[in-house]
Amino acid sequence: MKSVEAITVGLPEVTTHAGNVAEEINTEKELSVAANGITQIDLFEEEVIIEEKSMPAIIAAHSIEDEVLEKGAGFLENLVQVLRNPESTQRLVNKLTETDAGTGKTCLKIPVSNTQVVENALKLFGSLFSGVGK
Repeated sequence: MKSVEAITVGLPEVTTHAGNVAEEINTEKELSVAANGITQIDLFEEEVIIEEKSMPAIIAAHSIEDEVLEKGAGFLENLVQVLRNPESTQRLVNKLTETDAGTGKTCLKIPVSNTQVVENALKLFGSLFSGVGK
């Protein structure tokens, strides 16, 4: 018999957010409408409300620091896999670099969500290095 992990490997993770609880209740109500048009109120709604009340405790238990560590570890694992394979490494280099047609110089091109991210990173580096020369 195969384990759950073996069967579900490669499937995307599904997360439920507290904002979706109302949608779930409405969907469940729609699905529980009887043939005569009367809505059957069942225990499911109460279960969702109980889950909604307990969610902040679950969310608080998983801190931003935990998320940083998990994502950082995942990033490092994936980077090691890429760097072990020469073809994969070359594809990564091609995605991260660009040659300027006018000057012939190679530049790094790193996708970021917006310019504020770059500005914050530069300020952070500036504050880190400001104490080095003192």
